[in-house]
Amino acid sequence: MLTIGNEVQLRMQLRAAGANEANTALKFLNDLGTLRVLPTELTVFINELSASAVVENVLLTALRIAETDPQVVKTIFADNLQMRAFMRICGASDMLADYLVRYPQLCQSLQQKNWMDLLTAAQQSNLTAIFATYAQKLGLTLETSDGIRAGYWQALLLVAAADLGAFSSEVVELAQTSVLLSKLVDTVLQLGYRDALEKIGGASQVDFSVIAMGKTGAQELNYISDVDLIYVFEPRPQVSETQGLQVASQIAAHLGLLTSGPGTQPPLWPIDLGLRPEGKDGAVARTLESYRTYYQKWAQNWEFQALLKARYAAGDAQLGTAFLELVEPLVWNVSSNPEFVTEVRRMRQTVEANIPRKDMERQLKLGRGGLRDIEFSVQLLQLVHGRTDEKLRLRATLPAIEALSEGGYIGREAGKELAQCYRFLRILEHRAQLLKMRRTHLVPTQPAVLTRLARAMRSHYPELLNAQDLESHWQRIKLRVRELHQAIFYRPLVEALAQLGDSLETMSQEQAHARLQAFGYHDPQGTLRHVQTLSKGASRTAMIQRQILPAVLAWLADGADPDQGMLNFRKLSEEIGSSHWYLGLLRDSNVAAKRLCRILPTSTYATHALMKLPEAVKWLDDDAQLNPLDPVAIAAEAQAILERYEYSEKAIERLRALRDRELTRAAIADLVLGINQDRCAQMLTWATDVCIEAALEVSKRSLGFAQTQVLGVAMGRYGGEELTYGSDADVIFVHRGELAEAEALIKKTVSLLNLGSEYSALNLDMDLRPEGKNGVLSRTVSGYVDYWSKWAASWEKHALVRARVLNQLRFTSWGAEFLEEAAKLRWESGLKPEDLKQIRLLKARMETERIPRGVTPSQHLKLGPGGLTDVEWLVQVKQLELAQLHPQLQTTNTLRALHMLTELGALSGAETRILEEAWLQASHLRAANVLATDRTRNRDVIPRQLNTARMVALILGNSPDEWQQMNERLLRQARLARKVFAERFYA
Repeated sequence: MLTIGNEVQLRMQLRAAGANEANTALKFLNDLGTLRVLPTELTVFINELSASAVVENVLLTALRIAETDPQVVKTIFADNLQMRAFMRICGASDMLADYLVRYPQLCQSLQQKNWMDLLTAAQQSNLTAIFATYAQKLGLTLETSDGIRAGYWQALLLVAAADLGAFSSEVVELAQTSVLLSKLVDTVLQLGYRDALEKIGGASQVDFSVIAMGKTGAQELNYISDVDLIYVFEPRPQVSETQGLQVASQIAAHLGLLTSGPGTQPPLWPIDLGLRPEGKDGAVARTLESYRTYYQKWAQNWEFQALLKARYAAGDAQLGTAFLELVEPLVWNVSSNPEFVTEVRRMRQTVEANIPRKDMERQLKLGRGGLRDIEFSVQLLQLVHGRTDEKLRLRATLPAIEALSEGGYIGREAGKELAQCYRFLRILEHRAQLLKMRRTHLVPTQPAVLTRLARAMRSHYPELLNAQDLESHWQRIKLRVRELHQAIFYRPLVEALAQLGDSLETMSQEQAHARLQAFGYHDPQGTLRHVQTLSKGASRTAMIQRQILPAVLAWLADGADPDQGMLNFRKLSEEIGSSHWYLGLLRDSNVAAKRLCRILPTSTYATHALMKLPEAVKWLDDDAQLNPLDPVAIAAEAQAILERYEYSEKAIERLRALRDRELTRAAIADLVLGINQDRCAQMLTWATDVCIEAALEVSKRSLGFAQTQVLGVAMGRYGGEELTYGSDADVIFVHRGELAEAEALIKKTVSLLNLGSEYSALNLDMDLRPEGKNGVLSRTVSGYVDYWSKWAASWEKHALVRARVLNQLRFTSWGAEFLEEAAKLRWESGLKPEDLKQIRLLKARMETERIPRGVTPSQHLKLGPGGLTDVEWLVQVKQLELAQLHPQLQTTNTLRALHMLTELGALSGAETRILEEAWLQASHLRAANVLATDRTRNRDVIPRQLNTARMVALILGNSPDEWQQMNERLLRQARLARKVFAERFYA
């Protein structure tokens, strides 16, 4: 008996070992001491006790056994490994502890040697002798169901002990545990079938095979699972199919009774035949021909998904192999069935929807972020890609994840995370089921039970110490699993590939040519060359290209010029395909690949932009990246460039790159989200502002003009914040200091900004300055005032309506002074009859003189009837007339002014809608012209070349073949706008 003097110390040690009720644990320990079964070294004993899940359960179980057979407990505690196995089992499982109490002699079987013998027998698929030995320990034989069950339970005790970390310092992997559990099930089924042959009269009249399905088929069983099976039989000669079915049904019933019927030994597990054809309403067993007929005519897609895990388990091996050969081609072609991917997704949603609300958040298997999320994601990828890649034809989930990762179907990091999450969830499921050896997939909520699970998982996760640790870790895993599931399961690439049928690489060249021509490719041979170039070889890049190219080809076919799109895809892939993120993004993103395939065959402008700035492909996956940047952020970025490059001319390259980047952002946004005039104008206006101002600063410092200051004033569409692709920036300049220095500074700025390609050059147009091309490049504020008071023409007053000072980098008081003086001319003086007459005459001259030869006026988006200038000039004339009395009209933006005129009653709501729609249609088509061709020369003309017209139609959200209807809508709207213009402008 333990001495009272050391009870305080023992109580502290027991509490430190994890005892929840230290007094109770101490009482059990004292009782064991009284029975003289404890080892001499209590420190070692308590140390081992601390690794168990529940200290009190271990001591109580030992005490229950010791009260009837103390020598058994004394022997166990004398061997450290036996003691460890006993403690781990009793701490983690009440049912197995009770089993040991019922059969205490089995405790001495918990030895490492027996574990190694079990492993060896399992590897050789010969567990029958092991089962027989175990049955004999209880005085049973394998000729009885109790003997078979006894063999199973004793083997399972060793598996559980090893899984809980009893026999080795190395962790027993989840996969090894699951395979062993599956082999124990196989052995039971084999012994049961052998028993049925001996005990059922006429059993020899049929060949009978047991096909394992689900987790059993995949050899990834839990401790307690329904065992999903399908039975196949073939009647022997002279035996009818009806007679054969009767015998097969008897064998099936015998197996059911063996595993879950009455007996002295605990039942094992229920057999579930729900995956057989027609489910519960179907025959218990079928012949091969009956299966063939059903699967070819009636089976649903989910049934083939289930057959992915089919495996011969027991009975006639030849018949089982024949069944697998029958279903294999059906399984790996199921993804070509119509609506396959949609049905798989719908089935996952249905499973989730049927979870009782009270269980939703605790469901480990079926709930959000649970095992089914991983399994459905993996199986979907297997079934879609396994059609052409036999390396993916694996039953078990973990090997399938590894194969998908190795093949590039999922990213390496995603594959690693998916496998880690799956292991955690399965081990947690194992521990939850070990408690009572009951089939459960709910994580308990009681803190004490959660702590027990956490402690039972420490052989795999030593960092889990208590309920809080386990709960928080599980919640993180759930969130990550759900994220990965959503990214993989709803990836559009998967659906596209499933719908395409056979891959091009499995077709003959003639078949591939025909397929591509059917898609709309005019040069299938050239397209195949691009495909072969990108996909040849065994590199990971080539493997991923082989996966995504079929879907890419289909999506490119929806573009205006699929052949050009494929060429562009090849060029872009060769440029950045080796980057670790590029192909992974196209494979994994829900939108990136499809969006890229919209751009490449449709927009030369955006394609060139992506070639220059390939990292912009990342924006395709994130709509937030396609929003305008804050102007303050752009100004700060420009200022940082100036400071980093010390205001040198090198800074101009970076500034032009900044503007190029925003042009690219605007183009991608317009192409994938739809053209938005306001969004595009914001991006281009703000970037242009900072470039001009920064270039002025660089020029000033490089020329050494410390005293002279120059300020830019935006005019025209630039002043109205209405820039689009390829627009010149209309500006005039105001200065302080010497005119000669100001002009030199401006010329330097113009030369710096005009460098670069047609795509990236920033052309400054200064024709709107006083006296136009003949005038000086800049004036002081007083110089402008003097000129306006003496010489300003009506058109100059008109032009000032959209004057806007650039002040993104800095605000100047004299910039405000310029605007105040300009306001006196443009707003406060009103519109005199003579001014209106001159404006009308100038408008008429523009229509007759500035429309290029050969262009029908109605085809010109800017100067034609109902075009941009009709709307803009009408609005500006109304502003000049009314802004003195209504300051809200004092805006440089056309649409804002148009809406203000409506609120003031100067235009009716119907007139405004007509004018706005005409202006937006013309602006959008103008932008689409440049996006399609990357040329500004014909941007103001409705496209006449068929290929350009198709590209423009697609950019504007129409079918490529609807370009004529698009033009008709535009012309109809222009006619309505012209009518409003004529009535209001000349009234």
